[in-house]
Formats: sequence, C-alpha cells, structure tokens
Amino acid sequence: MRFLLSIALLLSLVACKEKSDFEKEQDRYVEVMSWLNDADPRKDFERAIENNDFRFMGIYGYSLQVPTVKASCLDYDRDINPIEGTSDAIMGYKHAKMIAIARTYAEDYNSRMRYYLEQNTDFKCDY
Repeated sequence: MRFLLSIALLLSLVACKEKSDFEKEQDRYVEVMSWLNDADPRKDFERAIENNDFRFMGIYGYSLQVPTVKASCLDYDRDINPIEGTSDAIMGYKHAKMIAIARTYAEDYNSRMRYYLEQNTDFKCDY
C-alpha cells in the first residue's frame, strides 16, 4: 500500500511539473529572442557597417516601431530589420523582459546607425 501511495505521489508531482500551453508559447518567444541576452549593439552596428547593412532595428507592436528614428524618415520595406519575437501581445513576464531588452538594444543600435548615416551619407532626419 505504501508503495502505491509513493507511486501516486510521484506521478502527481511529475504531472504538476509539465508546462502549460501558455508557458510553452512564452518559452518559444523567449527562445527566438535569446540572442539578445549576449548581444552587443556596438559590435553588431560595426558588423552591419562592414557588411553594408544600413537598416535600423525595429520593434513589433501595434505597428512596427523604430526607436530613435522618426517614421517619416524611413522606407519601411527597405530600411528596417525587425527584431523577431517582439510584439504588443506580451506572453508573460519573461517575454516582457525580453521585449524591454530588445527596445534598449534597438535604441542604442539605432542611435549609432542614425549618427553614422547623418555623418557619412545624405540621410537627414530631424528628431
């Protein structure tokens, strides 16, 4: 009898450890954005310039946003590299945290890109 109770308890604990569909979906978004944990916007900006990639980083929300750059200064089809996993539909705390990191990353990266383009090309954008 004691053995059966131990097995039942163990099985119930294992069942409680299984992630909900919500948690699984949140983990999927967080995994897509996990590169941001070790990202360096300065190094990534420098690599982009070396590769002639002059796009700004975008954040998905109600609409695609580009921190530090006015929308009227951009061609949305050509000038933006959106950060996948960002959204205004936040899938929990971990996802919200990654979106905050993505926004901070994009602000730093885009400030560098805007300055570079204003100094080295005919790009001008009053902000």
